[in-house]
Amino acid sequence: GTINIDGTSRLVVGTPTPMGGQGYIQLANGTLGEIINGYGPCGNGNCGVINVSGSALLAGTLDILLKAGFNPTVGSTFTFLNFTPGQLNGTFANILNDFFNGNTEQWLVTYDNADGYVELTAAPSGNPVPEPSTLLVLIPGLMAAGYGLRRRLSK
Repeated sequence: GTINIDGTSRLVVGTPTPMGGQGYIQLANGTLGEIINGYGPCGNGNCGVINVSGSALLAGTLDILLKAGFNPTVGSTFTFLNFTPGQLNGTFANILNDFFNGNTEQWLVTYDNADGYVELTAAPSGNPVPEPSTLLVLIPGLMAAGYGLRRRLSK
């Protein structure tokens, strides 16, 4: 869904409720759960979006939840927070579920203060699919080399 916060309102995630301030405020003990269901602009049922006319103060945790069976392709982006450009303070202290698709992909979080948005991008994780152990390949080769050397020395 979509949450719109105008310039005279505020949405606080976490406790206690701070005095003053408008916009989106996420405290250190607050968690924002972002559910991603599919491709397309956030707010149209594919993922949630928060639109803020004003500032965004980030701390706490971002929990990224994927719909069962949905694995975004590398390069897919999801903009889930829009705010007035130049009005971002802080970043998420923790990211939950940042690795997905069998740990072969991960979420990169982009905080673009100049353009006024925060988005997730699916990227390769750097954790390649496991290959056979090096020792399983190395040992037979060493045994063959040793056998050949032994035959040569015994002549």
